[in-house]
Amino acid sequence: MNTNVELLKDFVTERFMDKQKRRQSCLVMALENARRLSGRDKDTGKSREACTYGNNEKYDVESKKSSGYIPELYESCLNPNNSFGTDDTLICGLIHYLILLDLIGNVFCSKKNAIHKALEEFSSIFDKKEQDAIYALRCCLAHNYGLTNKNENNQGRQHKFTLLLNDEEEMIKFPETSWKGDYTNKDETMSTQIDVCKLIDAIEEAYQNLKEMAEAGNLELCLDGKENELMARFTICT
Repeated sequence: MNTNVELLKDFVTERFMDKQKRRQSCLVMALENARRLSGRDKDTGKSREACTYGNNEKYDVESKKSSGYIPELYESCLNPNNSFGTDDTLICGLIHYLILLDLIGNVFCSKKNAIHKALEEFSSIFDKKEQDAIYALRCCLAHNYGLTNKNENNQGRQHKFTLLLNDEEEMIKFPETSWKGDYTNKDETMSTQIDVCKLIDAIEEAYQNLKEMAEAGNLELCLDGKENELMARFTICT
């Protein structure tokens, strides 16, 4: 296996990319933190029962603490009446997942519209309207830690969001009348609703597809500076 293939495989699948455990992959760091903060399995990203509401089976908390699980978050997720916004760790976890998606797009797809390209290339989300909404969510959460994204130049990326943990039928539910960017308008019927668990599942799907391609040696960088740029921008030495 050539050096380039090995490097990309390590970047996608390994936290530490050298034997000395000094150089770390930003992609895997983001992934591991996203899973931990979202109460997901550290190694697989699976949601366990956290997104399966109505399951009252006893969860073995003590055996999972060492794996990075957050018991309090798990118990919070089991409540079918919970809506998003009451648990800071979930907000942080979702932000990490959206940054991960952006990172995948920037490194392997395109410098422009990185999130759209990552979704097209590695996930099953092909609808541009949904892609625009996910991009807008990343913008408002990562830039302002908020849930409104005003964009007068692109109405498809202008949203007021409500994030839910209620196991909705749809990942994204668009309002009949979209929000017009008026901050004085408090009409909740204009909110775009996002099922957080389904969105995280979709980003996990994108990562799993990326991982399979890396292990098969089928990935290529889209960075102008190739490996040198990858190591300088997307890895951290400690």
